[in-house]
Amino acid sequence: MTAETLSLDEAQREFGMGTIAFVKIDVEGAELGALQGAELVLRRDHPALMLEIYEPFCKCAGYSGGDLFALLARHGYEGFAITQDCGLRRVEGVPSQQRADCSTDYNFVFLHPAKHRDCYSVMVRER
Repeated sequence: MTAETLSLDEAQREFGMGTIAFVKIDVEGAELGALQGAELVLRRDHPALMLEIYEPFCKCAGYSGGDLFALLARHGYEGFAITQDCGLRRVEGVPSQQRADCSTDYNFVFLHPAKHRDCYSVMVRER
């Protein structure tokens, strides 16, 4: 089965979409391609991002979760894990052990400090 795809950059241009504020990506290992197709949006709009990054799916697709963190860092983003109390804890990458039944192990939020600084004092736990 095949499906037609359109990158976020192409969709924004083709459909005349305004500024994009938030992007949720859960594409079972195709996150790198999705982000590569959104580089103009990342550079220009700096949307808040929520990504599911599950290392076994990344490896099947030929990259690592670290590659996603590196791509987003190049765009100025910082990565955060979601804490049990629904706050955010800054992380540098995917944990070495991920539990498939624990969403806090594979759901990450990425914020751009220049755009989302006001969120930090409310949501980010520095511990």
